[in-house]
Amino acid sequence: MVAKSSVRARAQYTYQFTILADDGVRLYVDGVIKINTFDTPNPGSTLTAQVVLGAGNHTLQIEYRELTNTAYLYLTIEQIATLSPTPTAQPVGPAIGYVNTTGLNVHAGPDYSNPVVVVAFKDWPMTLLGRNRNASWLNVKTENGQVGWVEVTHITTSYPVGALAITDGTQPYLPATPVPTPKPGTGTTRQHIVQPGETLYRIAILYGVDMYDLARINGIVNLNLIFAGQVLIIP
Repeated sequence: MVAKSSVRARAQYTYQFTILADDGVRLYVDGVIKINTFDTPNPGSTLTAQVVLGAGNHTLQIEYRELTNTAYLYLTIEQIATLSPTPTAQPVGPAIGYVNTTGLNVHAGPDYSNPVVVVAFKDWPMTLLGRNRNASWLNVKTENGQVGWVEVTHITTSYPVGALAITDGTQPYLPATPVPTPKPGTGTTRQHIVQPGETLYRIAILYGVDMYDLARINGIVNLNLIFAGQVLIIP
């Protein structure tokens, strides 16, 4: 069996493709093989591949080879990270960010249910005034003085988002404050206790660190699998 389809990415993201099949399967993304057990089936195993897709349409092709009586094939696609341009190294300065998408709605509060106060455009500078509790939304001010909220993935900044004040009226999770613990010979290290609903990506943004470095240091293989109460070492 051969099936073809297409997906559209609205911006550049890293996506995780996950396949569960009982027999041989092969996945192409834009003509490149990303998963292949076509000739060496591994029934019941979860097969994954992480692929960076730029903005626009992309072609998918999946080939399935049935060898036994039972037949099943499941494919899921999940966005796992935003790839923002790497900012040029510079001294710590004002909390400034830049819109990295076109036609960004700035809302009156940190949620899409709030009314739009202004529409911002790509490369507009934004003063970062604060954030919500889990650092998923930023409190910003435009050049003409309009204040509102945007989702953090739409702003490129070298300023550590976790250092911004919480300005949505809620109290921070107490464990979110880095907890210094002794580390022989090297001073202190930071820890974070995972809260319900948190993701590795959001925690990395909170502390201004690279998500993949955070996963590597903590021995995390599946970037989507962390647990409430889990203690993470912050690099």
